[in-house]
Amino acid sequence: NEFMKECRSLLEISLDEAAEISGVSKSHIWQIEAGNAEPSLRIAACLGEAYGISLESMASYLRS
Repeated sequence: NEFMKECRSLLEISLDEAAEISGVSKSHIWQIEAGNAEPSLRIAACLGEAYGISLESMASYLRS
């Protein structure tokens, strides 16, 4: 998902840092960013919190 990758890039954090901050595994984040996996609501909430994005905003972008 390009949106998720863009969020992480704007914060200038690595996959390792994103995983540590969010509690989501590095491989799972990579799979989501590559478009090979869809985040569950829980994962989207964890990543949104780590990236400073509300769950409502995350859901809106992930649906589009």
